[in-house]
Amino acid sequence: YLSENSDGLLEKTDSKKSITFSNIKLDSLGFSSLILPPSRQSLSQLYSSLPWRHQAKSDEDAIVLTHFHYKLALPFTLLLAFFGPAPFILSFSRNLPIFYIFSFSLLIFISFFMLLESCLILAESGVIYPPLAIWLPFSLFFAIAINKFRKVI
Repeated sequence: YLSENSDGLLEKTDSKKSITFSNIKLDSLGFSSLILPPSRQSLSQLYSSLPWRHQAKSDEDAIVLTHFHYKLALPFTLLLAFFGPAPFILSFSRNLPIFYIFSFSLLIFISFFMLLESCLILAESGVIYPPLAIWLPFSLFFAIAINKFRKVI
């Protein structure tokens, strides 16, 4: 233990080799959420710490809700990577400009991730409702890709 002496300095008065704190109860899931930021937590940990009715009342709620939807939506980028360049590859012509198709697809994919990251920042700060901010780029790019895909087929 530390106590203040007459000079106003702290000095050690007593020490113990070990102390058991039996009256402190720690929730293991809640404790790990204090250590790990939401960007490093698993989807199940984020789900257990979601705010009531997905209403972000604080900055921490907005960050948890944002990263939950971000991790939920991220696997859909594989579908976008397939449906994005597919209409250009499926078109029949003698002069198929493969380099232009590849570079255009790469440019679109990079712009998608830039839009997604900017929406992630806006959702974390609470400017935009988090589910809307995360699913908006996916909806926009999927609508464009599916519309172009329907025209080719």
